[in-house]
This record gives sequence, structure tokens and C-alpha cells, in this order.
Amino acid sequence: MKTKIFRLMFVAVCLAITVGGLSACSLGGEHQHKWEYMSETWSPDDPEGPTCTESGIGLYKCTICGETKRDTVPARGHRSISYKYIPPKCEEPGTNFARCTICNEEVTYSIPPTGHSYIDVDKGTPATCTTDGVEPAKE
Repeated sequence: MKTKIFRLMFVAVCLAITVGGLSACSLGGEHQHKWEYMSETWSPDDPEGPTCTESGIGLYKCTICGETKRDTVPARGHRSISYKYIPPKCEEPGTNFARCTICNEEVTYSIPPTGHSYIDVDKGTPATCTTDGVEPAKE
């Protein structure tokens, strides 16, 4: 019982001392906290945690003193694997179809058209090991 009261008093004192991010922690001195998100505590099943598209609440830890706090975590973004690819053409965009490995949502990405690539028909194009050449234009 005394231990619980002591812990509660310690937390209350630590919270009372905290002003604008400065804190007198277990280090015995004041410092500016350097908060780091503890991503290893994240689970896609956490009802408070961030999703692919919405922010959530997560656990942060001070890299100096080890103090922790819960605060807003930005949305994680989709982690997708492509399953179908339609390449772009000169004047038509292509499409990459993917599925998120976290939330299973289908995500599509548009790929801009490549534009035309012209050759100078007067000079022709020499053949290479893998492509045929184009004969120069005859006068």
C-alpha cells in the first residue's frame, strides 16, 4: 500500500515539475525530452494505434531518460505489393494495381504516359545486338 502511494506521489511530482517539455526525471537534472516513437509496440490490431490512412495514439519514449508518454502518431501509409501492371503508352497512362499487406485494401497508382520518342528518319538508326536498325531515308 505504501509503495503504491509512493509511486503515485512520484508520478504526481514528476508531472507537476514538467513544464514546456523540461522535466526533472530520474536523471536528477532538467533536460529537454527527445521523444522517439516506439514503433516496435505497434500492432495493426491496436484499436488506438494508427492505421494506414488515419492517425492514432502511440507510445513514445524519451531517448535521454527513458520516460514514456502516449501521443498522436501519424497515419502509417499503405505497404503495398503489386499484383497487376499495365505499362503506359505514348499518350495513355498506365496503371499499377496493388494490395496493402497491412489492411488488405486495393490501391491503384497511375503511371504517366511516356510521350513519343522520335527518331531522325533522314539519318536512320543503326542496328544493335538486340534491335533492328532503321534504314536512312532515300532521296
